[in-house]
Amino acid sequence: MRANIRKNCLPEYVSEWKLKHSNKLNIYYEKNFLASPFDISLKTGKVKELSDLQKKYISVLQPYLHFDAVYDKNADKVHLHRFYDDYMKPVLEKIQESVIVRPLEVEKKYEEDKESKENNSIVERVKFCVEDFINELLIFLRRTLHPHSNVTEGMYSSLFRSFATMCYLRPRNGDEYLSYFKGLLGVDVSSNPDYRLCTRPMSHIDNNDPYTVVSIVKLEKTDIDDEDELSRKRHKQSCSRGSSRSTSSEDEPLRKRTKRTVKIKSSSSMSLENESRNYISEIELDLGSAVLGQHAGELLLDIPKIQYTSIKIPGMIVKDTKIYFTLLDMSGDHYYKLCKRMTLNKDKDVATIFYSKPLDILIEEERNILIESFMRLNNIDTELPHVINKSEIFCN
Repeated sequence: MRANIRKNCLPEYVSEWKLKHSNKLNIYYEKNFLASPFDISLKTGKVKELSDLQKKYISVLQPYLHFDAVYDKNADKVHLHRFYDDYMKPVLEKIQESVIVRPLEVEKKYEEDKESKENNSIVERVKFCVEDFINELLIFLRRTLHPHSNVTEGMYSSLFRSFATMCYLRPRNGDEYLSYFKGLLGVDVSSNPDYRLCTRPMSHIDNNDPYTVVSIVKLEKTDIDDEDELSRKRHKQSCSRGSSRSTSSEDEPLRKRTKRTVKIKSSSSMSLENESRNYISEIELDLGSAVLGQHAGELLLDIPKIQYTSIKIPGMIVKDTKIYFTLLDMSGDHYYKLCKRMTLNKDKDVATIFYSKPLDILIEEERNILIESFMRLNNIDTELPHVINKSEIFCN
């Protein structure tokens, strides 16, 4: 009896969750990637457009970063073992030199501007952040591209934090902002994400207090066992697709097809439910059950303890230098039932986590998209949605 109770319970630390635990709460990952982080922003429904100051900041920042820091795009120029010393290091050091003295084109562009003081502040801020990011990138690449060097987890962390800071966000360690959910399936659950990103106002006019917009789980190194698990899932997915094609109704005798159709019609709701739950999502083929279960729990525990008509909580997963934007989409009724320990409706109380294709901060084209997407996190509208039941606002 005790074994059954333990089996049905959630781990009290979200870091120990797997997909089977988030699935118990009817939280599932969408089947396919969204094309870009902008699609995630659109789904939040509450992200303001970039301000003029933010656009100016990006326009000053991006010209410094005209480079790809990956070997495969420069394989024709230099061999791998010389890539860093002969190609990457000179490029990045040249950028460092250029931020010491303000570029003439930037100075000329803003010297007659009525808001020159504000623009000068933007330029100085960009120079400081670019220099810090390039420093971290030099350290990171020297270790990753030299065959006998060790890359530590701290190097990935430092690189990511410098990038987030350059995008005008304030990175914080997750243990500074713990979150809790008391009585979730009878368990008091706590969450301690790897990072949280907080907003940063661009001018004194923006007098709003900084607030957390994204909780992040990072996956820097993939264990051999995890790689084996992902390989098995990819194989299973490909076999499943092949099997579904080989057993299509066109290949079946008419008698069998008729019986099969009748059977499906008699239990259509059950078969549809099974079909929607049996797939392996594209992101699971990339990341595996443990990191996705943990992230689902972090997003759930980030929901303010107020019952909303609809809930949309953004998040982020970092794997090495690649970044996935995520979004938990849950109904207020679903969350209310979790708070009040009520039985969930398997068809109606279903939450979805959307996710964008991973983008790499080492690649210029992808980095430019990430810069704008990170900047937009400052613009998430924090105005509280309509409360369904004001007499029962807080979860017990």
